[in-house]
Amino acid sequence: MITPEHVLESAEIVADSLTVHATRDWSVRAGPLEWDVERTVTHMVAAPAKYTLYLASASPEFIAVAVSKWPDATHAELVAAVRPIARGLAAIARCVPADTRAFHADGPTNVNGFLALACLELLVHADDALQGLGSRLEPPDDLAREVLNAQYPSTATSGSAWRALVLSTGRPVRP
Repeated sequence: MITPEHVLESAEIVADSLTVHATRDWSVRAGPLEWDVERTVTHMVAAPAKYTLYLASASPEFIAVAVSKWPDATHAELVAAVRPIARGLAAIARCVPADTRAFHADGPTNVNGFLALACLELLVHADDALQGLGSRLEPPDDLAREVLNAQYPSTATSGSAWRALVLSTGRPVRP
């Protein structure tokens, strides 16, 4: 089961991995996505922020507010937002009743669902961005396995849980 600690761990891994690339050109395509690196990282940071809002409000309906990058924010500032946003989601997840459900485009989601989605967004989109920057993400196998089991429980793995998770999201096979 995904916990707030998994979100915090994911955020640490992602922030550390992207920080070293903050001065690079982020207008390049983010791996297999149509988006560039900046848009991908912005989406990756915004998704957990929106999950925090949904959990805190327990809104059963769509909230028509977008979370986006501050217009003058640097790449370093955008990456620096990963940790506090993850801490906010973790804090809300610890505070709301375990049976809290709120809107998600795929259907009402509970606390664990939002935590798992946040880990997935952070890890997979960081990898997309890093591919565009000529690098890659390699999260610990136990973290990848927890996210894989939460998001794709019927996926069998005999090897790398990270590879299975990436493939489960429809990304192409990478050597």
